[in-house]
Amino acid sequence: MTSKALPPNILNKYFSITNSMKKLFLLAFVGSGLLGRSLAQTEAVVPPDTVKIGVFFTSVYDLNLAEKSFTADFWIWYNYRNDSINPLESVEISNAKEFSFQSEDIEKIGDINWATHKCKATVKKEWNLKNFPFDKQELHVEIEDAIYDSEQLIYIADVANSKFDKNIKLDEWRIKTFKVEQMKKTYETTYGNPELTGTSEYPGLVASFVLERDGVGLFFKLFVGIFVAYLISLSVFFMGPENPERFGMIVGALFAGVANKYIVESLMPQTIMLTLPDKIHNLTFIYIIFHLVITVFAFRLSVKEKIKLGWRVDIICFLVSIISYIAINFYWVAEAIKHTR
Repeated sequence: MTSKALPPNILNKYFSITNSMKKLFLLAFVGSGLLGRSLAQTEAVVPPDTVKIGVFFTSVYDLNLAEKSFTADFWIWYNYRNDSINPLESVEISNAKEFSFQSEDIEKIGDINWATHKCKATVKKEWNLKNFPFDKQELHVEIEDAIYDSEQLIYIADVANSKFDKNIKLDEWRIKTFKVEQMKKTYETTYGNPELTGTSEYPGLVASFVLERDGVGLFFKLFVGIFVAYLISLSVFFMGPENPERFGMIVGALFAGVANKYIVESLMPQTIMLTLPDKIHNLTFIYIIFHLVITVFAFRLSVKEKIKLGWRVDIICFLVSIISYIAINFYWVAEAIKHTR
């Protein structure tokens, strides 16, 4: 008894159904694998804890140009939910020469931990003295977590409550602006952490002041000596071309200018920047030397009995000197004041 062959159309349907089932099985297998991997990754990734951090400055003082530092007293507070972390023990002032904490306290309010402490910090500051004493300075206090990196902890700035005491008074300074913002500080090392490669990143908060100096009074206090030295050297033009005492006046003016330069520089840190005081002192020394040259020239004219010509040279040089000296200094001071606004 012979078996009948299946018709071609039935065979085609059979193979088509078989191929479709294979594709469905393959898709189900791949999909389950991807889903399992995604679930495993989701379980492995733990979101970082968040800490809301704020500051209140009670005082800012001892703005020390020579020591490149300033000192501030301020409160820091933290709001967080995870009881296993303690910012009071892990935080530091990363840009401070030295700092200390006191009056630490933690309270539980509902499900939120409220931690506070007071900090005193002497903070490093590179002063920009190009336009001193008409300068504008930015003071930054960087609060940083020293234990938990950015994958474990995130700081959120409490902008609404972070402020400074309005009774803070700074001699010769006005507080123009104040702000706080969260930051992430990156270091070119992992500190040996085997879970990291290349760099490490830590959360923090930076509080910033912008100060403007009211420098008019300080300007005249600092530079009255150099201006007197210039006027002493200028007075030789009224002593007569034949008067040898002119040379003594020039030397006295030169010593007075050097003394003033040392006094001003003692109040400022060493810098390679050409500052406004440097410009004024250097210009004055150039003019004193110019007065010395004219004195020598006028004295030689008197030796040749050309007294009237010597007087004429003195008067012309006096006018050129005083007009140009005042104009140059006025321009430099005006530019310095403009750049602080």
